[in-house]
Amino acid sequence: MNTSTSRWGAAQRRSIFLFVAALVAGSGFWRLTASWWSGAGLFVDEAQYWDWSRDLAWGYFSKPPVLPSLMRLSTWIGGDSLTGVRWLVVFVWTLTPLVIWRLTRNMLRDSTYLDLHTRLIAGAWAAALCSAMLAFALLGQVSTTDGPLLFFWSLVMWSFWRAQQTPEQMAAWVLVGLFLALAILSKYTAMAAGASLLWLAWHLRQHLIWRGLLLAFMVCAVVLSPHLAWNHRNAWPTLRHTTELLGSGQGAEAASSWTSAFFYILSQGLLIGPVVLVVALLWLILYWRKSLAPPMTTRGPAGRLSLMDWSWSWAWPIWLAGLLQSLWGKSQMNWPAPALLALAMMMAFWRVRRPALTWSGPWLVWIAGTLVGATISLAGDWRQHLMPGSTGPRWDLWSRAKGWDSALLAMNPYIANFPTLQIVSSDRALIAHAAYAWRDQNRRVQAWTPAVSPAHHYEMVNPYDPKHPQNAGASVLMISNEEEPWGHPWLEFFPHRHLLYRHTEAGRTVFLWKLDPH
Repeated sequence: MNTSTSRWGAAQRRSIFLFVAALVAGSGFWRLTASWWSGAGLFVDEAQYWDWSRDLAWGYFSKPPVLPSLMRLSTWIGGDSLTGVRWLVVFVWTLTPLVIWRLTRNMLRDSTYLDLHTRLIAGAWAAALCSAMLAFALLGQVSTTDGPLLFFWSLVMWSFWRAQQTPEQMAAWVLVGLFLALAILSKYTAMAAGASLLWLAWHLRQHLIWRGLLLAFMVCAVVLSPHLAWNHRNAWPTLRHTTELLGSGQGAEAASSWTSAFFYILSQGLLIGPVVLVVALLWLILYWRKSLAPPMTTRGPAGRLSLMDWSWSWAWPIWLAGLLQSLWGKSQMNWPAPALLALAMMMAFWRVRRPALTWSGPWLVWIAGTLVGATISLAGDWRQHLMPGSTGPRWDLWSRAKGWDSALLAMNPYIANFPTLQIVSSDRALIAHAAYAWRDQNRRVQAWTPAVSPAHHYEMVNPYDPKHPQNAGASVLMISNEEEPWGHPWLEFFPHRHLLYRHTEAGRTVFLWKLDPH
């Protein structure tokens, strides 16, 4: 046995183990700690997803079913505490950079003759750059649809790379279709991955890849069919909601559209974050006009395509879709988040064309990203830091998640006096947060029946109609975040209104009313 090779292998394995532990255990621990340390509760979308997870279905009003299913598993293992709700999705966030690491390493192995040491550190660079982005450092602290979306998107990229290397193996294409379906069932923006797949198949120019991609799309359609059937039974609420969201800014003047596009582009820089932007700038300065190794390409029957171009194919379609949507309607900064995975890989491929790859670089980037994310997350109101004495909304990342539980739990003594009365509200946030705050009481707030069509999930599945025979002549309790919420048409059925409680502590104002029809 070669002693030096053995020592190198042991050192390399130790380096890999430590860095994987940092990416998964380290990142997961500090993100959960930061969300707990913030003193905030669940965000409204998290509370709603948690409530959905208690009644699993193949679809919901505005979202597909993967995230509520993950929350169901998360709370089954960890309970309904804040950590119990979030830990599994936070764990999924930490796994995504590992998939990108493995994909980057595999692409370098299949397309170049670089040694194992170089391939491993190049993959570590891609993983570290992913984890250091603000999208991971901040969104990775909470349970949102972006977590499983990016995880399954990365698996689509990995499985397609494997499938294109051996396109005659149909099992590989089945995996592509399965992961694509799971990505779409996480968030509908994953449909942009289909455009990336078609673009790559066209450029790789091999009939076996087209045949395999057709099989992948068929598998995807089969897996999606229960979700499509649910939508059909419920009059396509997700399609209607998505269409309304995409066209939310329709009719705006051209100047406003271009302003929206400008802020969309700016928002992508915010998702990337200062650490990765600074690294990119430093590399440009250090390596400007210096000779680089030739660009690496795929090889074999799949044709020749640079690794940069292959990665870029997973970024530009969704970035372009987001830009067009910002011109048409309201800009959504986190919709193109999967493009960040391709960006991290492209930066790693560019870095590997320079010599002297060591583990210190990925470690420094991961540590810097962790510190920056923790500082932004836990520094409180940034408006007061940057503009002391200014007025306006707080620039505290957790402000929208604070005060809900205390405000709603303070109502318990007043609600307990009317155990038989139904509780209603016209506000989605109040209904979702009340479901979580009152989970031990098993009391759910009903939504006022919509005048035309449901505007959110609770109006669709749990409406309250005062004209219904079983509700006729019955009093109700109403929670509201307005002191005079009398604009809702159903309130005309309740001429007698009594304010039972008003909560104004912790910056969260909530009112409890008793409404009587007589």
